[in-house]
Amino acid sequence: MKISVVIPVHNGDRFLPEAIESVLGQSHQDFEILLVDDGSTDGSQGIMKRYARLDRRVRFVTQENRGRCEAANRCLEEARYDWVARLDADDVFLPTKIERQLQYLAEHPEGRVIGTFGYFINEEGKRLGFIGTTGPFVDAGGFRKHAENGVPIRFIHSSVMMHRRTVLDAGGYRSEFLQVEDMDLWNRLAERGHLLLTVPEPLVLYRIHGRSVSVEKKKEQELYDAWALERMRRRRQGGDEPSLADFMEEQERRPWHEKAGARRKYTGEALYQKAALYYAEGDFIGMSFMLAAAAAVHPVHVFRRIYERKVYPLLKGF
Repeated sequence: MKISVVIPVHNGDRFLPEAIESVLGQSHQDFEILLVDDGSTDGSQGIMKRYARLDRRVRFVTQENRGRCEAANRCLEEARYDWVARLDADDVFLPTKIERQLQYLAEHPEGRVIGTFGYFINEEGKRLGFIGTTGPFVDAGGFRKHAENGVPIRFIHSSVMMHRRTVLDAGGYRSEFLQVEDMDLWNRLAERGHLLLTVPEPLVLYRIHGRSVSVEKKKEQELYDAWALERMRRRRQGGDEPSLADFMEEQERRPWHEKAGARRKYTGEALYQKAALYYAEGDFIGMSFMLAAAAAVHPVHVFRRIYERKVYPLLKGF
């Protein structure tokens, strides 16, 4: 099966060659690589041109800087094939990633989004820990139960292979959700009755570094994540979806103890994320201080993450 691997790029020259090479080195070789440059001002365009000259399967388009969501939607519009694999410019596919997803799709032909597990890596590519997803949902029964319980569906964004027409018919990525546009999309697809599954294997490397969106935009991401979840909840109850302004006003009207609990949760998660960044950079003293602070503020989050990242993969043999 031919697939499109799409890589939206904005000032990604540092890691872009490694991302492209990870696709070119796949065990499944029947693909195109579509690079969408979103107004880069670094050396990204030069890298794209070089790879397009070297391999006829690589092509690129450029646009003025319009943001992540618009670049991602442009990828979907320009892709030539029915199935589209997403890869961020700083992440990496493991060699059998596409092959294993296509095998999984053959076993579950009704699937419309297929994700995978993965590993965190640092700037040098060192593996730091395991990443699962909310679920897991490795079959239709597990997915339906998961969705019916109102649990939000999440994937490692660079792990997904999605049915192009299905995603476009649902409206694609919605730019108002900024850093959580992917989570908003997956849950809207689920609400339309589409099947979303996870290959229970780590097949992608997700890079942590100081410029990554999840680190740089933590506070903003938390706000938009909560807003997206509230809109999801109200859609599923048949109610109206609140605007961001209305949602923020509702948050301010909460009792003081609810706001204090939410603040404690956010602070603990932010401290844990800083600890993870120190770990990625090899600063184990900074990591220890941040991890201790995170555990003091939000111990449940810290111990759950340590289990998910370190203990669970050992038990599963990853």
